[in-house]
Amino acid sequence: MPKVTLEPQKTTWVRFIDEKATMKVERHCKVYYFKDNILENTSQSVEMKYLFSGLKGGKCIPSSQLIIKEKGIPVTITQTAISMDPTKFSSMTTSDPFVEISDDVASVEKSKVKEKKLSRRVIEREWEETVTRVIKFKNKTGKKVALDTSIFENPADGILFESSNPKPNKTTPPERTWEIKAGKDEEKILSIKFKVKRIEQIRLPPDKSGGVNKGVVDEEFDDLESEAPMPAAQFDNQQVNQQ
Repeated sequence: MPKVTLEPQKTTWVRFIDEKATMKVERHCKVYYFKDNILENTSQSVEMKYLFSGLKGGKCIPSSQLIIKEKGIPVTITQTAISMDPTKFSSMTTSDPFVEISDDVASVEKSKVKEKKLSRRVIEREWEETVTRVIKFKNKTGKKVALDTSIFENPADGILFESSNPKPNKTTPPERTWEIKAGKDEEKILSIKFKVKRIEQIRLPPDKSGGVNKGVVDEEFDDLESEAPMPAAQFDNQQVNQQ
C-alpha cells in the first residue's frame, strides 16, 4: 500500500495529507475513424489517471500538485481533482508515455464499382471497401497493465464495424470496448475489420471531337438547335428582300 503525500497550494509546505491509501491506475484509449483517416497508418495516445481510496477522511481534497514516485524516482507530475469525499480522490487525466500503440492498415479490399447516371453529364459511382486495421499495444511500464480501448464506428460517414479478433468486451453502438491486459514488456494485438461505403460523382466534360461522350454532346447540341431553329422560309424572304 503506497503512502500518499499532498502539499497545499500555499508556500508554507505543510502537508495536507500524510497517510497510507490504496492506489489504482486507470488507462483508457479512445479511437475515432472517419473517411479521411480510415486508410492512414497512425499512433494512438493513452490517457491515465490515479485513483486513491481508503483514506481515514476528515478533510475534503483540494486541487493540489501531485507527484507520483516509484522507487524514489518521480514518474508523473500532475494535479489532484477536487473531491468532496474525504475518503477518496483522483488525479487529473494525463498521458502515459510508457504504453505505446501503433494503429496500421493491414489490408483493403474493394468491391465492384456500380455506376449510375444522374444526368446527361453527371455519373455517380458507388463501392464498398473492407478495411482491416491492426492495433499493437506495447507495454513498457516494467509491470503489468490493464487498458480499456474504445473504438467508435461512424455510420454517418459510411464506416461500419464488421468484426474483430478478439471480440469486444462491451458493445454500445457506436462504441465498442476491449479490455487489454499486458504483462511486463508484452505486446498485444487487436485486429478490427470495417466496411466503408464510398460514393463519388463525376462530371463529364463536353467532348466536341466525338468519342466516349459523343452521344451526350450530340444530345445537348440537338436540344439547343430545337430551342431556336432558323426556318428556311425566313432566310429565303431575306434573300428576296435584298434582291
